[in-house]
Amino acid sequence: MKIYAGSDHAGLALKDSLCAALTAGGHEVIDLGTKSEDVTDYPDWAARVARAVRGDATAKGLIVCGSGVGVSIVANKIPGIRAVDAWNVESARLSREHNDANVLCLGQRMVPDAEAKAIVEAWIGASFEGGRHVRRLVKIAALERAEGFEVATRRELEALVKSRAASRLVATAPTWFTNARALPAPLRSDAGDNPGLALAAFFITLERLGRPKLMLVVGASATAATRVRQLFDDPATGIGKFLGLEIVEAKADPGWSDPERHQDDRGFLVLVDGKSPPDVRAIDGLLMAGHPLVELAGDDVDATVVRLEFAIAAAASKLSVSSGGAPSRAASGSAESLSKE
Repeated sequence: MKIYAGSDHAGLALKDSLCAALTAGGHEVIDLGTKSEDVTDYPDWAARVARAVRGDATAKGLIVCGSGVGVSIVANKIPGIRAVDAWNVESARLSREHNDANVLCLGQRMVPDAEAKAIVEAWIGASFEGGRHVRRLVKIAALERAEGFEVATRRELEALVKSRAASRLVATAPTWFTNARALPAPLRSDAGDNPGLALAAFFITLERLGRPKLMLVVGASATAATRVRQLFDDPATGIGKFLGLEIVEAKADPGWSDPERHQDDRGFLVLVDGKSPPDVRAIDGLLMAGHPLVELAGDDVDATVVRLEFAIAAAASKLSVSSGGAPSRAASGSAESLSKE
């Protein structure tokens, strides 16, 4: 087995001892450091090992610090890593059998050398059992994807704010954006709490991360959905080049929220008003499956329409500029193709 190993200064002695034992046992050990007793920071070495494991599906990782806690926290920040801070043989074995852990973390100050070697031997010798545990790992992976989407959306929002997108949109509004001159103060703001920019960032991130389809879920009122359809069908807005649109009436299609019904190619915008409260369980199911989802709540249909127009205008402008006017992905991105699914 290939094993990437690393430690800070507080775990150096145990790491070196374990690497020697693993090499003697016939394993391929790649020591990524540290190799000095000089004081250093555990996040540097934990991240180095975790990223190496992420990039090598056949390998495992071993990280040692003083307690094992710090390096496990860091390693688990890296997508695709399932690190365990094992304190005995049983916890190490179960982490492989039930959780398919791919990085083992140990604390030099917590575990004697002989016990640490027994833990490593048990961990390497165990295998993932599959079965019911696969379902749980799928959920973990979905959570990682969802969090990654949130991070990307925040970055897009920061970029919109930095570029003063709201001010520019008001000043150079396209002719189809009939509400541009009468925007409420929150939508005119170039601050990060602009609700229109936040929604625009969501649309942009969908396209950027290869989810070029938007499922618009409506409840009691179809007015906003009708306007969104017009905007997506109107070539002047430009949004239809980047995102396809599918409109679903929640009451007419109760199965819309079944996660297994949807591929990882879309995001959800759920319009909520007082007459159509959200189905919390349905929304949670989609989120747990890793599908990006935004709820747009409010009984004022006109205000909702204005916010949607603003977000579509801002998103289409940003996507057109950054891509030279062409979609960055050859997606089945037309509203027509989605309506036939």
